[in-house]
Amino acid sequence: MKLLALETSVTAATVALHDGALTTELAVDASASGPSGSVLVCVDRLMASAGVQLADLDGIVVGSGPGSFTGVRVACAVAQGLGVAAGVPVIPVLSIDALASTCAGDFVLALLDARMEEVYWAIYGPAAEGLSRIGDVLCTTPERISLPDSPHEWRVCGSGIARYRTVLPGEVTSRIAGEPGASDPTAGMLIRYFLDRASQLPGVDAAALAPHYVRNKVALTTRERNALKAGQ
Repeated sequence: MKLLALETSVTAATVALHDGALTTELAVDASASGPSGSVLVCVDRLMASAGVQLADLDGIVVGSGPGSFTGVRVACAVAQGLGVAAGVPVIPVLSIDALASTCAGDFVLALLDARMEEVYWAIYGPAAEGLSRIGDVLCTTPERISLPDSPHEWRVCGSGIARYRTVLPGEVTSRIAGEPGASDPTAGMLIRYFLDRASQLPGVDAAALAPHYVRNKVALTTRERNALKAGQ
């Protein structure tokens, strides 16, 4: 199975290609020719080096969010364009789910910096195919994160832990064990996540692909920014 993956929901955007045996990942140089152009340049370089054509692909895995509003839109737009051109299905994967799947442990808290003093977060528990998300992905202030009432130790991953650990509730930090896992999702993670769950993640028609935003507000007003500064 040949797969292309796009992950641009975070600043450190990446693309990856799975040729049926090996997965190769490249970082996107966003300074080259704008967000979409940079991703396409990287895709062209990656596929050319592997001798793979668009028509050879069995699917395009895309990190559909949550994350940067612009980044998520870029990934979905590029995936749609390539999917339509190649006539191959697109497989949307929540970026935070792919990230959590790389974290060691049976119980995982994943939290990504959502800017505006908020985090995207979700919790995961053991399942037959590996970790499985428990409930929805949420967007709240870090102080509102909570864990189920259970005796389990929790592992943590994501960019939100480095920035907000000091303001997480004590009942959360007291149950976190070990060092934090990976900070950001990558295109390679998307491919591994899909390959482990291929039968449960059917592709969709490229035209039907939609970003997963969690929240629609993308910036604070001047008044809200000033209020935050005053509270610091």
